[in-house]
This record gives sequence, C-alpha cells and structure tokens, in this order.
Amino acid sequence: MKLTLIDGNAVTIRVIGRYDFRHVSMIADELDDMLHTNRIRKVTVDLTHTTSVSAAGVRQLVGIQKCVGQKFFRIISPNTLVSYAFIAAALGDVFGLSKGDD
Repeated sequence: MKLTLIDGNAVTIRVIGRYDFRHVSMIADELDDMLHTNRIRKVTVDLTHTTSVSAAGVRQLVGIQKCVGQKFFRIISPNTLVSYAFIAAALGDVFGLSKGDD
C-alpha cells in the first residue's frame, strides 16, 4: 500500500484508518532516505480519513517536521480525536492546532 504521493520536492502523506505502528513503518520505508538527503523539502499530512493516531504516529510526525522545518510542514483536516491526540501531547501549537480546531 502506498501512503505517500511525491511530486518533485513535495510529498503528501495520507493515512486511512488508524495511524499506528504499521503505518509508521510503511511511511518510514517510503520516506526516510529522501528526508535525510533533503530530496523532500515540503510535507503535507492529509488526515481527512484518519480515525486515530498512536504515540508512534505522533513521534513520526514530529520527526518529519524536524527534518523539513515547521514552515514546510502542514497537517490538514484532522478530526476531533486526532486533534486531541496532538493537543494532549502538547503539540497542538507546534502543528498549528488549537483546542477548537477539527
């Protein structure tokens, strides 16, 4: 299953269902080399169809954001549960979310 769409130096990550260890491993397989060699400069994470996110998923997103920088990292369309997971991990502000965002 392909979880990433790469277009030049930009990538979009889409996770359907639970963003858990299985998805973390698959995303890492698809992106690690490109992130660490700076072939990818912009990352968008589309969580439209993501129902929950595990601690492993949160850690992975923090790592990806560190690689590309906050300016080039964006999370779109998280539902309330996913937003709450980021806020509970004290990452709501880091990911551009507040307590009222969906």
